[in-house]
This record gives sequence, C-alpha cells and structure tokens, in this order.
Amino acid sequence: MDVLFLDVAQVNLPTFFDGLSILEASDIADAAIDINFGKNSKIDQKVYLVQGAGFKGHVIAGNLAWHEDQGAHYDSSFFSKAFTPLSI
Repeated sequence: MDVLFLDVAQVNLPTFFDGLSILEASDIADAAIDINFGKNSKIDQKVYLVQGAGFKGHVIAGNLAWHEDQGAHYDSSFFSKAFTPLSI
C-alpha cells in the first residue's frame, strides 16, 4: 500500500508503526486534537486522523492519494513515477 499526502502542512506520526487507518475529519473541532497551523498554512487543507496499533496521529494536508499493489516494502512507490528527483 502506497499512501501519498499532498500539500502537507503538519505531520504528527511515529517513524514506525503497525496497521493503518486514515479518516478525514469533517471539522477541526471533530478531530479533538491540538493543532498549531503556523503562519504558512492554508485554510483549505484537511485534517486526516491516522491510527494503527498503539498510536493515534494526524496529518494536515491538501489531499490524500493511495495505491494498493503486491509490491514489497522496499520496492519503488507507485507514486515515484509522478515526481522528478531534486538536484542539489
């Protein structure tokens, strides 16, 4: 399963976790979380409530895309074809 959050303003997730459930909060008040948007945030972003075994977190982003396949953990993401690498 590949998950891609677009136009991300904030991430509150552990580095590693088991299980994944994502719900879009209909309202920030419904999310019941303390969100500090910051000065660069946009009002049209959504709050995604993310949880799994032993954790609850959230992502504030403009949109969410996902793709399910039979790939292994270290295989290239389905979404990697949509982006060009940054040259530093």
